[in-house]
Formats: sequence, C-alpha cells, structure tokens
Amino acid sequence: MNISSVGSNIYSQIASGNRLTSAAVSPADLAISEKMKSQTGGLSQGASNIKDGISALNISDGALSGITDNLQRVHELSLKASNGLMSGEEKKAIQSEIDGLLQGINDIANGTEFNEKKLLNSEDGIHIASNPDGSGSDISRVDSTVKALGLDGFSVMGNFDINKVTDALSKVSSMRGGLGAQVNGLEHAYNQNQISIENVTSSQSKIADTDIPKAISEQKKKELLNTFQIMMQKQKQDNEVNNSARLFSGI
Repeated sequence: MNISSVGSNIYSQIASGNRLTSAAVSPADLAISEKMKSQTGGLSQGASNIKDGISALNISDGALSGITDNLQRVHELSLKASNGLMSGEEKKAIQSEIDGLLQGINDIANGTEFNEKKLLNSEDGIHIASNPDGSGSDISRVDSTVKALGLDGFSVMGNFDINKVTDALSKVSSMRGGLGAQVNGLEHAYNQNQISIENVTSSQSKIADTDIPKAISEQKKKELLNTFQIMMQKQKQDNEVNNSARLFSGI
C-alpha cells in the first residue's frame, strides 16, 4: 500500500468515525464488529418484542377489570334476588340484567385481542422472542369466558348458589395477579436487554470507532515522511543535475 492510499484511508476513517472502512484494515476486527452489530440488532428487536408482550398483558388486565365490574354487578343482583321478599317479576328483571352482564363478559373475553391475537378466551401461551437467537419466554393467556368462570347458564330464578359468582370473582382476581407478575418479569427482561445493548454497543464501538487523536497523529507522520521522501528525491535529482553539469564543463 502506497503512502497516498494510506493517507486517503486515514482521512476516510477520520471523516466517517469508522476505523474499519474496509476489510483490509483488520479482517478479524471487522468480523467481530459485524457479529456485535448483529447481536445489537437482535437485542433491539427482542426489546421491541418484549414491549409488545407487555402491551398485550396490559390490554388483558384492562379487559379483566371490565369483567370484574360486570361480576361485581352480578353479585349485587344475585344478593338482591336472594331476598325472600322479591316478587317473581322482579326476579325476571334481575335475571334479564344478569343475562346482559354475562353476555357482556363473553363479548369482552372473545373480543379482546392484540394484533389479531385473542387474549382472553384461551389458556395457550404466547412466545415472546426476547433474545437474538429467538429464545425467550411464554406469556400466559387466560380464559375468562362465562363458561370458564363457572357461570354458564347462571340463573336466579330458582335455587342458586351465589358462591359461584364469588368464585368467579376470585378466578378473575387470580388471573389479574398472574398477568401483573408476568408484566414485572417482562419489564425486568426489557431492562436487561437495554443493558446488554449498551454493553455490546460500547464494545463494538471500541473495536470499530476511529481513535481521532491517534489517526491525526499517524496522518501527520505519514505526511512528514512523504514530505521527507519528496525532498530527498528532489535533492537526488539536483545532485544528478549538478554532477552532469560539472562533467560537461570539464570536457
């Protein structure tokens, strides 16, 4: 490599801030740097996936809050219907409202979704790829349909067990607790990803970034050497001319 090409390469490194402007600079360092870039990209996408998982869990929790409100009202109405002074017509009116509330619970359970993925009518897990190799963890979905809550066909028109409503409330409360724990776990994983991104980026920077003061110093040395070589070449040419002149004058 001649001096001019070396100088041009150093100028390129200084201008871009990237020491590895070509594979010829350091093939080994370039390979390591590119691998780290890939790892950083994977970690960044993993962090984005985690955020989606947290969003899905928060959506689920918000919807379960609505189901809780419905169940609380069903419990109040069931307690009201338990009063022996209620007439048959009043119980029919109560049952009509309960039926609407239970239908509302099913609508929430079957309609809550994230990116077209149903969240509250199945217990199958959803994989969250949080690591560059695609590994990660599964977040749990919950089944909060009326049937899953044990209230399918619930009626206050005859003998009924109000504890079924209480049990349903407990199930939903447990579901929300589980979702909250998973949110905490994903938030921890997200924070770890961010720390890893920062560490890998820092390491990659140490390998690939140009050491500006060092590069400038090296360039000055190259320029000084280049100037010295030009001067020596000129002096050599001048000496040759002078020698030729002396020989000519002596003839």
